[in-house]
Amino acid sequence: TVRSFSNEAMNIVYVVYPMPDPYWLPFQVYPPTDGSIWVADYGNANRVDRVNPTTGKTEVYPVPCPSAGGIHSAEVGPDGSVWFAEQGCNRVARIDPRTGKVTQYQAPYLPGKQWGLRGGSKHDSHPMLVDGKLYVFSSGGPATRLDPATGKFTPIAGIPDSYDVYEDKVSGNLWFTDISTNGTLREVDPKTLKIILDFAPSVDPANFRSHRIAIDPTGIVWVTCRGDRVCRLDPKTKAFKEFTPLGPNKSDYAIGIDQEGKIWYSMSDLDELQRLDPDTGRMVEYPFPYPEITMRKFWFYEGRMWWASPANGVVGYFYLAKNSMHAAK
Repeated sequence: TVRSFSNEAMNIVYVVYPMPDPYWLPFQVYPPTDGSIWVADYGNANRVDRVNPTTGKTEVYPVPCPSAGGIHSAEVGPDGSVWFAEQGCNRVARIDPRTGKVTQYQAPYLPGKQWGLRGGSKHDSHPMLVDGKLYVFSSGGPATRLDPATGKFTPIAGIPDSYDVYEDKVSGNLWFTDISTNGTLREVDPKTLKIILDFAPSVDPANFRSHRIAIDPTGIVWVTCRGDRVCRLDPKTKAFKEFTPLGPNKSDYAIGIDQEGKIWYSMSDLDELQRLDPDTGRMVEYPFPYPEITMRKFWFYEGRMWWASPANGVVGYFYLAKNSMHAAK
């Protein structure tokens, strides 16, 4: 399908960092909050990369795993360590950037499940301080909280499976998405591990699936949902609204919010981005410089939206240039 783009869409600027190894599959990238770009490999390479955003130089941190580790995410924690989830080995792990040491924490498997299968595996991990103590919350089956001091994983009751985990900076609560059939969107108190809100829309709840998530500065929750919609939830009023993306193939995946409060989401089957104005419902389609967009998660940081594309072996960021007539790469 050939899509046409407006003149307005030509002011998008892409900056990319090609990965140096052809076996590298950058599934997610974490922006340089500590001065480095951290990249999670989802393939057989079993490593996390540290990229210097100025020089492009890459440091490699090998991650021991008997087969494909399936490193799904990487995120810098409040302790300065880099925490990541290993889907293939069902682990949560930590990199000490000062020493390069990799420490792995083995999560228990569900009864009857083997390693390498999705059931029981870890997807994303989010480190945060709870009453001054560091914990790492992980999505997967089940969702868990890891105490790094003891290595103990505590299941979060009521979340047998989940995909994304995200912190609401306004309330301090956590959100877990679930792309399973009958999967709901859940808000969790990180102190008590109690579910505050277990949400599915009143219309066709059986087909509701929440995938990737972003939360705006006012606490409004945005998710790519049902596989063909962008959804908005006000946790306080429970007001829920769906937006249908443009184009013939509805395949929204990654989602993020920019400094103007506009919602960005990737369209996997159309190889493009779209930007939604939540106040008016207006959407703009933007080109992507590669085929097979495969963006999985957005992180907005200092005016730039950071992303990874495993199919193309690149990571980078994009932004809108003012008064620009052409896209840059």
